[in-house]
Amino acid sequence: MRPKIIYTNHARQRMAERNITEDEIEQVLVWPDYMISSGDRNSMAAKKIGGRDIRIVYKAQRERIIVITAY
Repeated sequence: MRPKIIYTNHARQRMAERNITEDEIEQVLVWPDYMISSGDRNSMAAKKIGGRDIRIVYKAQRERIIVITAY
């Protein structure tokens, strides 16, 4: 079972500004080109999709992932 993805208001605003979809966010989180994990702190995942680099800053918890921002 995949964790539930929750978006902060900030993440939703940045996604709208940058035309990043929820499907793209899920692709980045599930199949990243690379990740930087910092244990208890926020992590970053990145993937090239359709010729553009998408980066996600998120916090992984037991049963959910909180997306903090996307660029």
